[in-house]
Amino acid sequence: MAIKFVFAGEKTELQNASINVLEECFEEWRMFTAKYGRKFSFQEISFAALNEEDEVIAHVGLMPFEVSDGNGGVIAMAGVASVATGIAYRKRGIASQLCSNAAAWAKENGFDCLPLYTAFNRVYESCSWQNVPACGVILENKNVVPCQFKKGSELTAEEREFIIDCYNKMPDFKGKVKRPLEWAFHSWERVFRDIFLTWNVTSGGYAVKFEDTLAEFFALDGNAADLCGGAATAFLSPDCPQLEKLLDGGWCRIAENMPPECWHGENVMLRNVSQKNCDGLFFSLTDKF
Repeated sequence: MAIKFVFAGEKTELQNASINVLEECFEEWRMFTAKYGRKFSFQEISFAALNEEDEVIAHVGLMPFEVSDGNGGVIAMAGVASVATGIAYRKRGIASQLCSNAAAWAKENGFDCLPLYTAFNRVYESCSWQNVPACGVILENKNVVPCQFKKGSELTAEEREFIIDCYNKMPDFKGKVKRPLEWAFHSWERVFRDIFLTWNVTSGGYAVKFEDTLAEFFALDGNAADLCGGAATAFLSPDCPQLEKLLDGGWCRIAENMPPECWHGENVMLRNVSQKNCDGLFFSLTDKF
């Protein structure tokens, strides 16, 4: 059977045609289309495989974003997502070829590395992705107190503006995501819509949890207890500029980095496509994809 590998780009009919195979493979996509319909704005750059009838039988998406390198520059990332092969076409190396095509495109277009989260390493190992530790510090809160976290959809416009302003004031550290206001997957628009994130906002700053784990915070003063006391654990960058505020408030450092299969059975993998040093990058749970 002749299979064609094509660049589907973004905001194209071929992208929309990929929804069939994505729905076949992921309950998450079936939920998306049930809620938003079958034509909605992808937040990815797509690569597709077609059969002899020009039907999409496999898909790989890239989500461009930038993170700080910790030295005043940026690392251009292309996050790998929506990797799907139709059930009838599996075990033919199609997904591996699409991933290799995506990596070649990213290299040609000035990206530095391609991160992903997965519980299925074999496909990616076969085309040069490597396991990396989920670089970060794990902390435990010995004094959990009742604290009202709410969904992003419940935040007022003023609270959202306040959070963005606080984040922009936060000093750079290696791995800090450059979040645009809209469109991109790693935008503030998407972050506030994420059903896994909940927020606490006070006059002293903000905190956000991924499920039950503190993923990010910024305290305007020295006291972080009111912001973060409702979380029992935290996963933060070792370079987090306010880490000491938690330690001073009674939180305990219990581990460095996360083991493989760290979140929902997934682990972080990375493929470098430039000469820039991407080792030791922190991957915030706020921006998990």
